[in-house]
Amino acid sequence: MRIRRILKNRQCTHCDTYNNALRLTCMVCLLPMPGVTRLQAHAAGIVRRAAGLADTIGCAAFILFTAVALVRRGAEASLVDLVPALAAYGLAQSTVHLLEDAAEWIAPGPTWQEAAEALRETEAKLARSEDRAAAVDELNRYGGVYPVIGILCALALRSRAEQEAAEAAGDTQEALAQERMADALTAAAREMEADAERAWS
Repeated sequence: MRIRRILKNRQCTHCDTYNNALRLTCMVCLLPMPGVTRLQAHAAGIVRRAAGLADTIGCAAFILFTAVALVRRGAEASLVDLVPALAAYGLAQSTVHLLEDAAEWIAPGPTWQEAAEALRETEAKLARSEDRAAAVDELNRYGGVYPVIGILCALALRSRAEQEAAEAAGDTQEALAQERMADALTAAAREMEADAERAWS
């Protein structure tokens, strides 16, 4: 049975290839995706590579400075001796965040509205599939199921926030309902994560 493509993606206007929605350039013809000019894609790519380099340098500096501190002080090393390592790592991470923000400003990725539409489209395609189990297998083959774990965790956090707001307002019934919802979402996320780990082990 042929399973229709169920991943939200963007179609290249140059060669009609379907790409991940986050790509700035087509994976086949390497031309900019719709809404992104060649200059924007090139500049954002350079900035994102610089962010990756900054992250690598930060991790290397942390390891190097930590090793130097341990060699110098040995078992007597304290948190003060690790300040240079922590400072280097913190500076690198700040640089990474700034560069990623700059890349997003240069060539913006999908908006929250587009993300919501992607979720609705995926759900609709799953609902219309003749064989949902096979459709989920196909979706999982492209890594499209695993992000659901993150979505469930995010929804659980939102329920916790709603629970706190209800408790502050004195609405014990709503607070209890939100607590149960958060527990159920967390349990579902943990179960999915365990299943994913078993599948890949």
